[in-house]
Amino acid sequence: MLLRSRRTFSKPHKVFTDLREAEKEIFILNPLGAPIDFLINNLPDWCNKEYKRGNDVYNPFKMLCTCEEYRESAGEYEPMDYRRVCRHLYAFYMQRLKKDINPLAVLLMEQNKKHGPEELIRAELSGKEFYYGFQRTSEWINIYCNENQWIRFSYNIAQKRWSENIAPKNNEAFVEALKKCFTINTKSK
Repeated sequence: MLLRSRRTFSKPHKVFTDLREAEKEIFILNPLGAPIDFLINNLPDWCNKEYKRGNDVYNPFKMLCTCEEYRESAGEYEPMDYRRVCRHLYAFYMQRLKKDINPLAVLLMEQNKKHGPEELIRAELSGKEFYYGFQRTSEWINIYCNENQWIRFSYNIAQKRWSENIAPKNNEAFVEALKKCFTINTKSK
């Protein structure tokens, strides 16, 4: 089977022969506030036991697993941080505990599995809490806000546009708040 991809970017990638020149153009997102750890708490006691999947053993209540994926993330994040969730824990939480877990935590875990871990900053707008999720080398910032349920919107800070033109209510205020929370390091953008 032959697969073809279509070009989705407007300019070709630059090629550098000198790493020092490439470093001048790297996009780095710098939060002005301290990122937070988002912990999953208050899991039901009935899941405090060991489950086996293949050669791996996991305990959903303690958010522990013996798999390689878990061991890699466990060294980077606090105990009970949603970014530590491996494929075994994720499957268990989504199949058996989804209704018992904070809806924002479910959304964050889904995002983590699709796009990788991101840092979070808690913010407030008109008295309502929301979160910015970001990866320092990405132009995209996720905005997690509660509009009758927790939902994610994505904003490209370099292109100044919403993903798929879908924006939260009061989107101009979110963008203004975003400008106060981040700086961008790049010489080419």
